[in-house]
Amino acid sequence: MRLGDRPPNPLTAQQKRAIKLAAVVGGVVVLGSILIRASYRELPGYVVGSEIQISSAVEAIVTEVHRRENEPYRRGDKLVTLENRGLQTQLEGIERDLDELTRSLAIEQSRDGFERRRFDLESSIDTDQSELLTSRAELSSLEQLLPGLSEWRDLSAERLRRGQELMAQDALTLTELNERRRVAMEADSRYQEAVAKRVMLEGRVKRLGQILGFERQRLGRFNEERTDLITELELKRREKEGQRDEIQLAISRLNLYATEDGIVTKLLRRPGELVASGEPVLLVMRDEQLWVEAYLKVAEKKYVRPGDPVEVVAPAYSGTLKGRVMTVRPKLEPLPGPPSALLGQQNYVVLVIALDDPAAARSALSPAQEVTTRVRRRLLGEDQAIADGVQSPQSP
Repeated sequence: MRLGDRPPNPLTAQQKRAIKLAAVVGGVVVLGSILIRASYRELPGYVVGSEIQISSAVEAIVTEVHRRENEPYRRGDKLVTLENRGLQTQLEGIERDLDELTRSLAIEQSRDGFERRRFDLESSIDTDQSELLTSRAELSSLEQLLPGLSEWRDLSAERLRRGQELMAQDALTLTELNERRRVAMEADSRYQEAVAKRVMLEGRVKRLGQILGFERQRLGRFNEERTDLITELELKRREKEGQRDEIQLAISRLNLYATEDGIVTKLLRRPGELVASGEPVLLVMRDEQLWVEAYLKVAEKKYVRPGDPVEVVAPAYSGTLKGRVMTVRPKLEPLPGPPSALLGQQNYVVLVIALDDPAAARSALSPAQEVTTRVRRRLLGEDQAIADGVQSPQSP
C-alpha cells in the first residue's frame, strides 16, 4: 500500500469504543489489584497454645527425657522416663508372696492336699496320744517312787543330826560325819529332782491333754476348717493382687506420655535429677486452645485495631483460616528467631489473633508453627479517631 492510500478495513466506531472500554476495564482491574495489594499486609506469625506442666505422679529419678526444648510431639509419644527402685523391689516381693499363696491355694483345693492335711492331723493326734500315755506312765512311776525318796531324805537328815550330836560328844569321827552329810545331801537332791520332774510331767500331761482335745475337735470339723483355710488364702491372695495392681499403676506412671499434640517449651528436670510426687518435669504447649501472634511494624500499628478480620495461611493447609485481632500489644518486641538481613533488628508490636473455628485450627495448626497472616491495612483517614496506642483485653 502506498503512502496516502486508505487502509482496506478501517475500524468502525463501535470497535473503537469496545477497545477503549476494554482498556479502561483493564486499567481499573490493575489499579484495583494494586490498591487491594497495598491495603493488605502479610505478616509473619507463630501459633501459640495453652502452656501446661507435665508432672510426675510419684517420687522418682529422671532417667531419660525423650524431647528437647522447642521439639514438637504427637499424642501418645513418650516424653519422660522415670525410675523408682523402691517400687520395683516392693513389686518383686509381692510377686513372690503371690506365687507362694497361689501354690498353697492349689494344694489345699486339690484332693491330694485334702488327704495329706487329714493324714498329718491324724498322725499328730497319734503322736500326741503316745506321748501322753508315756508321760502318764512316767508320772505314775514317779508318784510311787516319791514316798520312798521322801522317807530316805528324812532318815538321812535325822542321821546327820544325830551324827552332829555324837561328834560333839567325841563319839563319832569327822569322816563318819562327812559321810552322813553326803548321804543326806544326795537324798535331798534326789527328792527335789523327783518333785521337779513330777511338776514337769504334770504340766506335760495337762498340755498334751489340751492339745489332743483341740486336735480331736479339728478332726471333727476338718471339712469346715479346710474351707476356712481356703477362704483365708483366697482373701490374702486378693489382697496381694490389689497391692500388686497399685504398685504396677505407680510404676506405669513413671513413663510420662503425651495426651495431646504439642511442643516442649522448657525442661524443668534433667536426667539424674530427683523429682518429687506432683512436681513438674516439663513445660509444654498444647493445642487445646490455639491462637496466633503476628508481628507488625511499629510504624504501622496505627492502621490496625482489635476486631479487624485476619486470614491465617499455614504451609501444610490448603485453605485459609479466618480470625480477628483480639489485642494489639503495645510492648515492642523483636521478631522471634535469628535477625533477618533485610529486616535487621526492627521492633514489632504483637497482634494477638483469635481464630473463628477452633476445631479447624487444631486440625490444621500446631503450637510454635510458623504461619503467614494477612491483615487489612486501614487507611489513615479511615482510622483517624483511633489513637496510636491501642489498649484492649488480654490475649487468650
